[in-house]
Amino acid sequence: MNKIQNKLIAIFVSIIVLSMVSVEFFTARTITNTLNEEVAEAGASDNAQLKYMLNELFENYERILERLVVDPKVVTALREETGVTPEIEQQFQQLLKTEEEIGEIFFSTTSGQFSRVPTTDVQVNALDRPWYVQAMEHPDEVYITDAYRHADTNEWALAVAKVVKDGNTIVGVLAFEVALTNITETLEAIHFSYGGVPFVVDRTGVILVHPRLRDESVYDYDALAPIMTQEVGLEKYNLSGLDRQLFYDEVRGFKVGVAYSEKELYASLSDIRKTLIFISVVIILIAIVITILAARRMTKPLERLEEGVSHIADGDLTVQIERTTNDEIGELTTSFNKTIDEMRSILSQVKQSAMQVSSSSQQLSATSEEVTAATEETTSAMDEMAHGASLQAERLDEMNEIMISLEDNFAQVERTVNAMKQLSEDSSASSTQGVATLRSLVEHAKESHTEVTNVADTVHSLVENILKIEYVINTIEEISEQTNLLALNASIEAARAGEAGQGFAVVANEVRALAEQSKVSAGEIEQTIHQVIAQSKTVDHGIARVREFSESQTSVVTETETAFHTIQKATSELNSLIEALNDDFVAMDEAKQGVVTRVEDISAIAQQSAASAEEINASTEEQLSSTIIVSESAEQLSNLSIDLENTVQRFKVD
Repeated sequence: MNKIQNKLIAIFVSIIVLSMVSVEFFTARTITNTLNEEVAEAGASDNAQLKYMLNELFENYERILERLVVDPKVVTALREETGVTPEIEQQFQQLLKTEEEIGEIFFSTTSGQFSRVPTTDVQVNALDRPWYVQAMEHPDEVYITDAYRHADTNEWALAVAKVVKDGNTIVGVLAFEVALTNITETLEAIHFSYGGVPFVVDRTGVILVHPRLRDESVYDYDALAPIMTQEVGLEKYNLSGLDRQLFYDEVRGFKVGVAYSEKELYASLSDIRKTLIFISVVIILIAIVITILAARRMTKPLERLEEGVSHIADGDLTVQIERTTNDEIGELTTSFNKTIDEMRSILSQVKQSAMQVSSSSQQLSATSEEVTAATEETTSAMDEMAHGASLQAERLDEMNEIMISLEDNFAQVERTVNAMKQLSEDSSASSTQGVATLRSLVEHAKESHTEVTNVADTVHSLVENILKIEYVINTIEEISEQTNLLALNASIEAARAGEAGQGFAVVANEVRALAEQSKVSAGEIEQTIHQVIAQSKTVDHGIARVREFSESQTSVVTETETAFHTIQKATSELNSLIEALNDDFVAMDEAKQGVVTRVEDISAIAQQSAASAEEINASTEEQLSSTIIVSESAEQLSNLSIDLENTVQRFKVD
């Protein structure tokens, strides 16, 4: 009973342990997925907050600079190269008081005249400074430079710069320097979820904002370097032996992100897992105790049954087992008691019958020996007859299988011919359609060639007209030079006339200015016309090449049309041959069916004969076997009757 009890305990404990492990696994997995989603949302939210703050800061600087570059006082100072006027200095000083992060405001003309507020005696070649070069490279936007060390304070700073225009003419660049100390301290003081820390990197990879990595380069850390090649993403890395996650984005070329420690991110998950493990262990221990108690209660009736069976094995059929439960074991106990009663009754009858069997078996043994001798002779003759019939049936079966295989081969060939016929018809239809398509292509190629010729004639005409315009421009330049000389002579005459000629001198100066302007405009027009002439010649050359390609295309299409006609004719001939081959296979199939039918009839008759012979042989062998068995059984029955009588004597039935 201990084995059954141990098996029950092992089964129930295994089921409970497996259930608890499964529940813990799926629960932990669900909690992990939920926590990962929360972490991703928190990272995206914190990153969006940091990105918004930095973007607002940059936009504020842009708004300030956009307002300054259109200020008439600034535009005039740069155009006339007057430097910092008292009005500009007062305006800039007020801005420096309002925006504490702005340390200096400076501007430079396109000729290199440099001014700054507050003013210093340090001479600077502004044309080489990054803020000037990068602003000139991006004239239509406010450009924020990479971070750099301030020459005096050695603190990190960046410049915000934009070109200043007088109308459409660039007259200089205005910029101001922003110290990053207050900005970095403000960003690093923000409290993010899960203990996250801000992370800001400039375009060159210098880390501007981070509690531990500030002033270092991301290229010094292999795990962080990939963020410089991607605009947005999640990067995992290890710092100081701790695994971390960085959610990052990009603002004006600067990488902005929030870094988290995975230990803090998943601290709650570790506590939940510990709680689940503790609960699972407690439940498993309670389940083991309950299972042991239940197993002992279930196996107690089985122990009583085992004791009763032991008495029966010793030959005592007087034993009776008390029923104590109403379950299946109780039903088994009742059935066991009934079985014992039946066995006592049967054994009493067996004792009486054993003596009668012993005498009858001796007579049966003598009779069976005579029948066995006659049956052996009949069996030998039937074996020879059955062997001949079986051999004939086997040969006919082999011939039938060959004919069936031949039938399958004919069917396969017929399917192949039908497929070839269908493919031939499809090929013929495709060839007809291809010929029609090629004819349409020939017509379109001819039309394209005609249009290309017309375009080439038009371009030639355009070049000739442009050359005529060039002649007119030369005439305008000559008139402008003569007008300029006349205006100069008029100015000289007006100077000789004194005050009486001053009005005429003004007019002469205006005429000369107009002449100069006409000459400049004529020169620009002439330069443009030269460019147009050069481009027209390029177009003319390209059209000539297109005309050659068009002629070659028309020739190739015509040759293709001829090839399609040849393919169509060959396909029609192939289709005719396939139809003739198909008719031959139909006739062969009909002849083959007649042969198969006759072979099947012969095979059926042979199989029937073989079956009849085998049945007779089997019956005879069965009779012989039965006779032998009867003889042996009679002898065994005599021996068994003696053994049975001795065996029954050992049981106690009353």
